Amino acid sequence: MKTELKKEFKLLKNFYIFYFLWGLASFLTAYIIIYFYSIGLSFSKISLLLAIALVAPIIFEVPTGAIADHYGRRISIVIGTLSAGTILLIIPFIKNFWTLAILFFCNMSLSTLVSGSDSAWMVDFLKSKRKQNLIHTAFARVATFGATGALISLILASLIVKYYNMDYLWFAQGGIVLTVGFFTLFFGDKEKIIHKGNFKKAIKNTFGFAKQGFKLIFVKQALFFFVLASFFTAFFSIGGLVWQPLFIDLGIKLEQLGIIFAGVFIVGIFAPMASTKLLKLVKKEKMALILQDLVTGATFIIISLVSSPLIAVLLFYFGTFGIGVGSPIRVAFFQKRIPSKIRATVTSVKHLISASGGIIAVLLAGYIVDNFGLRVALAFGGLAAIPTVICYLMIKDEK
Repeated sequence: MKTELKKEFKLLKNFYIFYFLWGLASFLTAYIIIYFYSIGLSFSKISLLLAIALVAPIIFEVPTGAIADHYGRRISIVIGTLSAGTILLIIPFIKNFWTLAILFFCNMSLSTLVSGSDSAWMVDFLKSKRKQNLIHTAFARVATFGATGALISLILASLIVKYYNMDYLWFAQGGIVLTVGFFTLFFGDKEKIIHKGNFKKAIKNTFGFAKQGFKLIFVKQALFFFVLASFFTAFFSIGGLVWQPLFIDLGIKLEQLGIIFAGVFIVGIFAPMASTKLLKLVKKEKMALILQDLVTGATFIIISLVSSPLIAVLLFYFGTFGIGVGSPIRVAFFQKRIPSKIRATVTSVKHLISASGGIIAVLLAGYIVDNFGLRVALAFGGLAAIPTVICYLMIKDEK
């Protein structure tokens, strides 16, 4: 057993280091909203920046995926990380909103060169070594390494904020992203490029598959209502705008936010393990998803009413745990209903629709926070559970 583990780490050590470093680039996770508020941006403008961050992948996910397939995953990751890391280093010097918006859009657009390319690269590498049996194990390991890196970075982020200021978080994150790029450039496996055809044809074929994905979703009743539920579930992302300033309003110190958000990754490690027990309890996947969304929505509403920071943080972890429990069930429910030949495409279409819901949600949240307050916005996000539950109830049980 030890010998097998040794061989696995020898084979995949560079990928494991890559994912650890990628997870380490999480310094801003607990502070980005507070940072932008501290430089004078209203919540409406902050929400617009977040919306821009969600729009960029919608526009560029397909073209950059074709770039990775055509020119290679390694070079795609190198270009994406080195460019995005440079932009992160520039942002602390910029205070003008529209300049920030342009930089944010460029950063998120370049990040699509990494998303998807990393996992596809690792799978192709294992296949080239005839080690397909390690694919599941490898993905489990990289999730652990990524979470470990994120935990460390959030603890370091708390120390940086305590002894320096939030500007240094951008330098730390940008530096790590650049490190990822250089590591990939010098130590990444030089994979063989499989797709050597015309690049324009590759783009055209990719969009053609996307059309098939949309058609399937509209034809299959279960997929249609599931994807519609995902659109409304994205309204829970309102919490992303609210959590940080709400915790500060409750009296939590700025330097403690990193520690609190580090706890989210610990919760995230154990939550998926409880999904099997939840399924055994409620018997049906649909009912498990309904229960998870009701719990998440109710948690949002309850937190909007409490005044104790301790209770708010505990409920925050409880809601995070619930989302983590529901996540593997949600993925399994969706994937079981998609034909293998267009699985990736339909999944991308579903992400596109979910992202559209997230864009609408954060823009609404910014307006609500500026005009009615943080608590009203959080409660509004919790109400998203109502349309999601209705969508799940519309899905007919399979016989």
